[in-house]
Amino acid sequence: HLKSPPFIRPAVAFTTVGTFSTAVIADSSTPRSYFVSKLLYTVPPDTVLYVDGTVSALLAARYASKDFAGVKNQINISMRFVMVLAFPCAVGLGVLAKPIFTLLFSSQPETIDLATTMMWAGAIAVIFYAMSTLSNGLLQGINRLIVPVINAIIAIVAHVILLVVLMLVFKYLFSRCLPSGLYI
Repeated sequence: HLKSPPFIRPAVAFTTVGTFSTAVIADSSTPRSYFVSKLLYTVPPDTVLYVDGTVSALLAARYASKDFAGVKNQINISMRFVMVLAFPCAVGLGVLAKPIFTLLFSSQPETIDLATTMMWAGAIAVIFYAMSTLSNGLLQGINRLIVPVINAIIAIVAHVILLVVLMLVFKYLFSRCLPSGLYI
């Protein structure tokens, strides 16, 4: 019997990173920079969908023929290939965030620092998003359809807990820093 692949609950990590990058811009009055940064760090992992579609069919065929060594090998090769794409994208988006946003928002120089900070926070999400997308497809390919559902439930619970904690912490911090007449 084949055990589940050793994935580290990528949906939980991606949701946590997504919550952090959303919290970074919660007080922003420039939503355009948010949408551009979100678009830029979700485009590279979308290429994983093409890899996922190709690999899932091959993986299902190997799993159906009980070639478990081939299944494990295909999972390892797929994950390595996707990480070879995702890591340079994440590093590039993080390192080149300031030049990218200087080019995109040259008419709005006040938004460049905010957009750069959001891109730095979101660059790590490229890796987790790619891993999550691929692992969901691979798990479907080996007939483990319930595992992504369980991961999604864990991710939602972690997201809600982190969001409540961040709201309470930041409300406490802001209430100490702001004059008493201001409420958040």
